[in-house]
Amino acid sequence: MQIKALARWAALAACLAAPLVVAADTAKTEKPAKLTDAELEVLAQIHQVNLMEIDAGRLATRTSPNAAVKEYGTMLIADHTAADKDIMAFAKQHGQSIPRNVSEATDKKEVQDNKDEMSHLKSLKGSAFDSEFLKFMVEGHENEIAKVDTAMQNNPDTDFQSELDKIKPTLQKHADKARDLEKSTATSMR
Repeated sequence: MQIKALARWAALAACLAAPLVVAADTAKTEKPAKLTDAELEVLAQIHQVNLMEIDAGRLATRTSPNAAVKEYGTMLIADHTAADKDIMAFAKQHGQSIPRNVSEATDKKEVQDNKDEMSHLKSLKGSAFDSEFLKFMVEGHENEIAKVDTAMQNNPDTDFQSELDKIKPTLQKHADKARDLEKSTATSMR
């Protein structure tokens, strides 16, 4: 008699647990919502900045006579490479990819201004390079922080806001470090 009762309880428990297993499996396979065009545009702009910062970091490691500026360039390469992988993975999680032809998705004037500045930096040497490069890094990173803040305020999606929020500390670290290097290189040139 006890075996029959035990078997009924086991069967009842299995029936009650089955919906929980199905619900858990459904939650695992449910994909996040597709990104909006505006969200893709923000990610495309961040992608463009990451690529430009990686190039700028490489330029600094090759051009600067200052070991601290070269180290800063190495940090830019590592951090922006990682950040770019993160935003690409984020878009992929949402079943999308970031547009490669970024100049159509972002402010064309800003893209051209950044290209012009990079060309100008390539023409500089020594302390003139360091001074202009660090100024460009401070302004550029502060500009990007402001854009990330605006994008977060204009988008109610918490998943998207969270992704942007992960970017800010690195941008702030880069702006602060460039500002500190600006001060120390200006002091050492006196």
